[in-house]
Amino acid sequence: HEGSLDLKATYAGVSDTKSKALKYSNKAEQLAATLVLEQSDNTGGFGETKMAAIRMVAKSLLASFVPAEDTAPKPFVSLITFADDASTSIGLTEMPPAVRSTIEATIGVLMPRTGLGTAIGDGLYEAQSGLAAKFDPANNHPAREVVFLLSDGKNTVDWGPATYYAKDPGPPTIPTGDGNGEWYKNDNHPLYYHARAEKNLKRPILTAVGIGQDADLTTLDHITRLSGQHP
Repeated sequence: HEGSLDLKATYAGVSDTKSKALKYSNKAEQLAATLVLEQSDNTGGFGETKMAAIRMVAKSLLASFVPAEDTAPKPFVSLITFADDASTSIGLTEMPPAVRSTIEATIGVLMPRTGLGTAIGDGLYEAQSGLAAKFDPANNHPAREVVFLLSDGKNTVDWGPATYYAKDPGPPTIPTGDGNGEWYKNDNHPLYYHARAEKNLKRPILTAVGIGQDADLTTLDHITRLSGQHP
């Protein structure tokens, strides 16, 4: 149901009314959600305990994406894992019950990858690449795009998170891909966060969930402070 309301303001005995000033809607908005899950165990300190927490949180988030009403649009969901490289386990696809079961099963068997570093920026670029490749060409982005990063925030190799979001003192050297292949490339549709903002392109809301009592909350807070609409 959608509609509008008139707005009436009164000050010092003088009133003014603006017709149809407020619009409302209870129409369900479509969601595109990307889960970005750390798997690295570069120092032996990540381990199964943190991985178990990531699996639990990821499954809870997945359940929250399910619309409350059957008539609501199905969400697009993707699953990305990363250590020193990021890879897309499941690309953006609408999530009926069968797809949800597949994603849950994939999450359920994730284990730490011993001996590898942590490249958080790689995971963020992989997520942005998937969103851009899916929705930029036809400019048919869903109303909400969210990237959920689950990590302890301890970046240990090149391509830290700042390669995606840093603005000052200037754009970083921007990667074009990783060991698992090149990312979406279009000069008019960059992946770098602030370049997308300058071109008025859709950016996802970024939510970073710290895993473990030793999580680098400063790094994760920098990521979470970014919003899809307010760079």
